[in-house]
Amino acid sequence: MIRKAVNKDLSRIIEITKSCAAFMISQNIFQWNEHYPNIEIFENDVKNENLYVNEIAPRVHNSGHLTINAYNVSQFENHVRAVCGLEQIPLKKISN
Repeated sequence: MIRKAVNKDLSRIIEITKSCAAFMISQNIFQWNEHYPNIEIFENDVKNENLYVNEIAPRVHNSGHLTINAYNVSQFENHVRAVCGLEQIPLKKISN
């Protein structure tokens, strides 16, 4: 569910953006850093009702059941691999 962010979301948003910034820097991408984006930017966005969060269920979405039978790897397996930081298996269609 996508909804407008509220102030109580800000600590998690900052946690996520700092983690993303660290990864980006490790990949020589310097768009974000330890100072940007900062809490003040997000506070202003909340105040102006311009910030949204995507609340997701901690499971694979039901819309991709096709991957169970038609592809070499299920969406569930690749979801678990992503959560665990494991290498993703490239999808290859094996049947209709």
